[in-house]
Amino acid sequence: MDHNRLEKIAEDLSRGMKIGRFPDDYVDSPLEGKSIGIPAGEAMMFRKDEFIQVMVRTQRFNFMDHYVAKFFYYCAKTGTTSAVLPGGETLRTVIRRFEDRLDRIKMESSMEINALHLDRYSRDELERLLLEKIGVYDLI
Repeated sequence: MDHNRLEKIAEDLSRGMKIGRFPDDYVDSPLEGKSIGIPAGEAMMFRKDEFIQVMVRTQRFNFMDHYVAKFFYYCAKTGTTSAVLPGGETLRTVIRRFEDRLDRIKMESSMEINALHLDRYSRDELERLLLEKIGVYDLI
């Protein structure tokens, strides 16, 4: 299938699949007046010795807690430079809520794409285009 047709299909499918803004749309009760600054740029997360390290561009940040690291990482990956902190819930709850949404989007997109009975190349390309339009390609 040609690229323009795949772009159109991805556009149509993406209308019903929104991820929302992380963390704003996933924090039910923000801590009033409390936010953290996150550098903008390409981010990676990996384990380094006893730490979880998040690297944004050339800056490295060490975290002992996996959920704090993931929170920082997801903020950086989604372009959030100032993140509200949860007040009445844990970071674990916020991260799980976001990751559940990512999983649902992945499942929904796979089901929609498989229903089209495309060849493998077209299916893979459509999946990439769709996930980019939704804004989760780098997160899945």
